[in-house]
Amino acid sequence: MSRLARFSRLVVCSAGFLLLLATPSLADTIYTASLDGSTAGTASAASGTVIFTLNEAATEVSYVVEFTGLEGVETGAHIHNGAPGIFGPRFHTFLFGSPKVGTWAVGEFEVNELEAGRVYINIHTEAYPGGEIRGNLEFSAVANEAVSWGSIKALYK
Repeated sequence: MSRLARFSRLVVCSAGFLLLLATPSLADTIYTASLDGSTAGTASAASGTVIFTLNEAATEVSYVVEFTGLEGVETGAHIHNGAPGIFGPRFHTFLFGSPKVGTWAVGEFEVNELEAGRVYINIHTEAYPGGEIRGNLEFSAVANEAVSWGSIKALYK
């Protein structure tokens, strides 16, 4: 193998390794939700998305919550405990505005509820005090299943 070919392989493998370092751990778990009025039981046309990343130790969730088109002024936004269609108590309160980016420290109970599908996001407004848009979090994937070190090495065999 020529020096150029070895160098090229090294550069590509290094780039793949750096990609892995810049993404969540292979054991991080991703949960997602779509926010909409129908899920909240309203006629609102507002919409949004939620991405939760539960860390490998199951002690912290990193989140991104984005939405647009609210009919009323936002008065609150929370992570709630409750099955789809059921109202429940608050787990965590977000700051106002979109996007909402941050972390939430979780314990065993919160993780069990998340895994069981009993966690939802609710955006409250003046027009809909009970919540204008809602999204029920669902398991999406274990982060980077498709981008593992083995899959990168397999490209160069």
